[in-house]
Amino acid sequence: MFFPRCSSIHTVEMSFPIDVLFIDFREIVLKAVSNAQPGCHFNVLAPADLCCVLEMPAGMIEGTGTRKGDAISIMPATHSPASDLDEISAFWGKA
Repeated sequence: MFFPRCSSIHTVEMSFPIDVLFIDFREIVLKAVSNAQPGCHFNVLAPADLCCVLEMPAGMIEGTGTRKGDAISIMPATHSPASDLDEISAFWGKA
């Protein structure tokens, strides 16, 4: 889940751990929290209007090797280059 203009989250009443990235307006990772357990609170020292949060399944940070200072790209889920869509369509026999 992506939360724009956010510098703090909690995992109260969650039943599973998550990974969390705090990202600045330049799309640079300010803080990476791996395996955030239910019932915790996390924040980053940045104004909420200059920061956003990306919550992901636990293990994503470790799996990708993401850490503070990394640049990432945030795109809408509907964004995909036409070449990718053509390749997917061909795979499913819909080209």
